Amino acid sequence: MTKDEFITERTRIISEMLDNPNELEIYPTTKCFEQLDELFDKIVADEVNRQAMIHYIDEFTEQKEINKKLGEVNDKLKERDNWLKCLEAAGVDNWEGYDIAQDMRDEA
Repeated sequence: MTKDEFITERTRIISEMLDNPNELEIYPTTKCFEQLDELFDKIVADEVNRQAMIHYIDEFTEQKEINKKLGEVNDKLKERDNWLKCLEAAGVDNWEGYDIAQDMRDEA
């Protein structure tokens, strides 16, 4: 709810009360206060919804960044896996230093 919408609704509620006194010229203040309370509750609910939406957008934006980074890591892992498959297909396990590399892996 915008400030102008609030002012319009508040003015309508109060004007309705002032324009409709009962036969004893008593204004229906209870009804007016109830309507103002409802208006306040709507404003609070709108603000809660706005804050929830901001939080959701922030979380969504953060998740998109995480997904992007995970995608980049996944692409690098696929490239590395492909390279290792090529090395294995070329017979890397028969090369000098293969046993040294295995020992280094085991120590890590």
